[in-house]
Amino acid sequence: MLLSVVFGESRVVRYTRRLTNVGPAGSVNYEVEVEAPEGVEVMVKPERLVFEKVGERVRYTVTFVSEKKGEDGGGFGRITWKNGHYNRLTPSPIQKVQRVNGMKAQ
Repeated sequence: MLLSVVFGESRVVRYTRRLTNVGPAGSVNYEVEVEAPEGVEVMVKPERLVFEKVGERVRYTVTFVSEKKGEDGGGFGRITWKNGHYNRLTPSPIQKVQRVNGMKAQ
């Protein structure tokens, strides 16, 4: 799953996503690990996902905050859910775009 983020008029972008348990039945816990590009803070809530059964879907929210508004640039980060046996990776390309009156500044 690819999670692309473009900052426009706002310094904050928020997404809600879901993960589905395709592993064994029983309590399965995943903890989040975040690698953020320079100039962007990435927060994930909750920081731990708990699955009780196969096929269960759990939601989490990712908030991206650009340190500076109106700065062009980009980067690449990732969000990884880990439980000691499995890793679920979400690469996150991030583009910071300066906009003037709704149009990209050149």
